[in-house]
Amino acid sequence: MPPGGVFDQKTRTDSSPSGHDEGTFDFLNRVEGGYWQQIRDLMEEWFARLPSSAKDDVRSRLRSRDDRHFSAAFFELYLHESLVRGGFQVTCHPSVPNSSRAPDFLVESHSTGFYLEATSVSEPDLDWAASRRLARMHEALNRMESPHFFLSVEVDSVGASDINTRRLRAGLKQWLSGLDPDEVGKHYLQASRADAVPSRTWNDNGWTLTVSVIPKSIEARGKPGLRPLGMFGPAGAMSVDVVSPVRKALTQKGSAYGELGLPFIVAVRQGSTFPLSSGIAEALYGSLQVTITSGPDQEPSYSEGRAGDGFWLGNTTWRNKRVSGVLSATNLHPWSVASEVPVLWHHPQCAAPIPAIDFWGRVDLVGSALQTTEALRGPSEHFGLPRTWPEGEPFED
Repeated sequence: MPPGGVFDQKTRTDSSPSGHDEGTFDFLNRVEGGYWQQIRDLMEEWFARLPSSAKDDVRSRLRSRDDRHFSAAFFELYLHESLVRGGFQVTCHPSVPNSSRAPDFLVESHSTGFYLEATSVSEPDLDWAASRRLARMHEALNRMESPHFFLSVEVDSVGASDINTRRLRAGLKQWLSGLDPDEVGKHYLQASRADAVPSRTWNDNGWTLTVSVIPKSIEARGKPGLRPLGMFGPAGAMSVDVVSPVRKALTQKGSAYGELGLPFIVAVRQGSTFPLSSGIAEALYGSLQVTITSGPDQEPSYSEGRAGDGFWLGNTTWRNKRVSGVLSATNLHPWSVASEVPVLWHHPQCAAPIPAIDFWGRVDLVGSALQTTEALRGPSEHFGLPRTWPEGEPFED
């Protein structure tokens, strides 16, 4: 690692994709290629603009093998750079009058000032420890030698401890050795059904997973370097809640610093495969609900509304007025900064309003409807990057 930098200064020769159990920093730190070097260079440039007092903490979390720490630190790095490029003076971890704790940033310009606190949330479909066990199982299968077949894995349940991968791989190799790829391929083509291919289910110490085979083409059979894991599915059926984690994060952050005397923004980064906008709306204004009433003719009547569980709106009462705005960002990664646009939701009745910021979108409550205004300056322009950044291909053949 260079003095004062983030990434190791070394010759990189490994251009393979990220492993299932490989953290984001470990991947970025070892992957070779011009596409990824652009990302490292940009992060180093941004990191160099942090004040010295903040660098040790941000660096240690960026270099963590725990992606939760990496994501939180990168979000702070991203926000600092966004605000500095927007012409603001940014103070990291400023002292505040009514708390011994410090928010992430005090942001000032000649015309305005506000505090900003960043937080990252994720879908609670699997707890973090279980997701790491699942990743280790996938990576163990991906290291198998499977000259004739790709593997498709569906996981119904994840055990409380790591699966015995040695036993699993040995069982798979024995099973695969008895399959003829030509016969499997013919049967699949004749049946025209994915469920026509052979499959086998393993139950081991709380784990339940089903492995199916996909015959490799004749040209690919025995070719070195082809990872066997072709497809993999989630651990069981998921009921994804994108609202509760956001509401919980806002509740924790919104009251952490007492009366600040300036507007206060909570910035929420969510790693989600589902749109964050509806989750933010429900977290702030209340969960959507349908009320069914019966009229004089006994015919049901339906009306839509919101429950009284919003962070800002509880039934008809505005609350948490200290939080002037909530900045939402979905799936913001080091390689997506030129395309992702955060959106600032403005509290309709906050104690200290904040003006529009032209490099963020905004959402306002106008009457009873939410009105969206797009950012005046796109992210590639704001950061001085090409629209197609990073340029090139991430993985060359």
